[in-house]
Amino acid sequence: MGFNASEVLKQLGGNRFIAMTGAKDFLKDDNKQMIVFKIGRNNKQINHVRITLNVMDTYDMEFLYCSVKGVKTKSSSNGVYNDMLQSVFTEHTGLNTSLGVA
Repeated sequence: MGFNASEVLKQLGGNRFIAMTGAKDFLKDDNKQMIVFKIGRNNKQINHVRITLNVMDTYDMEFLYCSVKGVKTKSSSNGVYNDMLQSVFTEHTGLNTSLGVA
């Protein structure tokens, strides 16, 4: 299975995900099989997320704080299956990905 950034966004929740999290400035790199995007304010001080397809055909998610001083990895989760992307995102950022999440 090849990497498809549009499919990753769809698995995160598509347009609802974008509306709920303030996700924007999407950057995809098909060669590195990753997508990076900026997210809205949250209490965990995370402003970017990097999702990379790994050799096990699961995703590695990195939750980053980017500033003029550099990039700091705040947390990460490896071996994430596609149906777990939303819950792992919420766990690390505190941002809900849809209206149905309490």
